[in-house]
Order: sequence, then structure tokens, then C-alpha cells
Amino acid sequence: MKHQSSEIIPVFFAVDDRYAPFLGVALRSMLAHADPRCFYRIHVLTTGLTADNQAKLRAELAQNAAISFDDVSGAMARVCASLPMRDYYSAATYYRVFIGSLFSQYDRALYFDSDLVFCGDIARMYHTDLGGKLIGAVADDVLAMQPVFGDYVEAVLGVPRTHYFNAGILLLDLAKYRAMHMEERFLSLLTKRRFAVAQDQDYLNVLCQHDVHYFDSSWNLSAAPANRRRRAKILHYKMNWKPWHEDDVAFAEHFWRYADASAFADDIRAIKRGYRMVDRIRDQMAAERLVATAVAETETARAQACQPICSTALAVQA
Repeated sequence: MKHQSSEIIPVFFAVDDRYAPFLGVALRSMLAHADPRCFYRIHVLTTGLTADNQAKLRAELAQNAAISFDDVSGAMARVCASLPMRDYYSAATYYRVFIGSLFSQYDRALYFDSDLVFCGDIARMYHTDLGGKLIGAVADDVLAMQPVFGDYVEAVLGVPRTHYFNAGILLLDLAKYRAMHMEERFLSLLTKRRFAVAQDQDYLNVLCQHDVHYFDSSWNLSAAPANRRRRAKILHYKMNWKPWHEDDVAFAEHFWRYADASAFADDIRAIKRGYRMVDRIRDQMAAERLVATAVAETETARAQACQPICSTALAVQA
């Protein structure tokens, strides 16, 4: 039960049943570091989770937290058929775009992917002064490790590689988001351009360009081998750096500390045991297709001397 004097911190996740176990790990680690003076109002955006998964997610809650499962089927029905998709992505990745219109009671909120482990209190992120910027995010470290993606974002999106952010961890100024009609801009851009590499992350980078407060990398540190000796406030097991698949993943011990204590412990261990060579080959091929797609998109843009789409052009169209 929320104490009357507790500050409410709205926190959003978006999952389907496939990723519910990893959301359980994220919730357990997040609340292990939660400020007892705050109340964490957790919203899980979904188009349907089993009753069993919902019960297990509720089991991860602490005294200063509550969870709701919010159906976004109506919002998604308008656009689902038009959404660019690839490989292991699901439509859930687009749910974050609709937070502003669906939750008008909030002027500010945090959004997180589910493949995370928290090593610090997210209240510190929530209280950050954005300096009038639309969102707070972390520059994506994958671009520094794989320049092919940096070439892509500069040639196709018109975003400098050093300013391309990862959309899995966001602080959103929802009041400004609504005032700038960002959802309408997203829907408009969706009809004009199809970004085939990072889906909604590409769209958000185009839409939010020049309007981002950049957090330091510790707030979204990937489990890439190059980061093993670095300290993190939030660990992100993105790309193929997933301890529930592979043994030698950086920061795997942090993941398993919370996974084995969670209500999903048996499910996640079963996922690990069931990940076989055929799955490994499939995921490697998906990674290779992603690189090939980025290269092809970059070459096409350069050959056609395309004008990269930018947020200022969208502002005129909106």
C-alpha cells in the first residue's frame, strides 16, 4: 500500500509472454535498489499475458511498488500491419510510442526494455533535469563496436553516430511529448519511410534528434565483452549477449543472482538448457542479416544521394 507522502515514479515496460521471465528478473533487481521513500508505479504494456505470468510478475513486487497490466490492443490495431518487423522482434517494441497518449495522468515517466538488470536506483534517473529536452537516453555503444551501423545511421537517418541513442532505456517528458504531437509524427513518418535495421529505435532517433539529454553510459551498459571491467547502474543484455543463452557473457553473474531468486527461476533455467546449436546458428544468421541490411541500406542511400530524413522536416509536416 502506498504511503501518502511517497513520491510516485511511473515506470513502463512492454512485453509479451516470451519475455515475461526476463521482465521478472528486471523487476526483482530494480526493486532491490529502490528508494523506500518512493513508490514505484509499474505499468506493463501488453496485448495479453497469461494469468500464470501475471501472477509471477506480481510475486516480484516490493512493499513500495504496484503493477498493472495495460492492454494496448486498441492503440496497436491502427498501426500493427504497417510496422516494420524482423527476426526476433515483436510488436511489443513499438508500445512505448503510445505512452504519452494512453497515460495522460503522467507528465514524466521512465521506459525500460525487459532484458535488463538494475544495479542502482532508478529514482536518480527519474529526477534528472532534462534541461527542456524531450527525452533522456544513452548513446548506443554498439555503433562504436560495429562501425557499419554508424555508417547506416548517418547515411540513412541523418543522425550523427555519436548521438544515436539506444531506446531501451528512456526518461520521457510526456507533457512535451504530447505538446509536440510526437505520436502523430511517428504515425506520419511510418507512412513515408520504412527503417529496417532497428525498427522503432530508428524512428525515435529521427523524431527526437536535437532534443535528447544524454546520460552517461553507466545508465545503459551493454553486456559486450569490451565492457567487462566497467561499472554500471543498468546492465543491458541486448544483441546476442544473453546469459540465458550463452555461458561466457559479461556480467552474467548479476543476471543469475536475480534470475535464480525470481519466480521465473525454473522457466529461465529451462530456456538456458533448451538453447541448442540450431538456435545459436539461427541467431548468428539473424545477426549477419542485420549487418547485411545495414550495409545495403547505406549503399542505397549513398548511391541515390538521398537526403536523410530529419526531425526538422517532420516538424513542418506535423
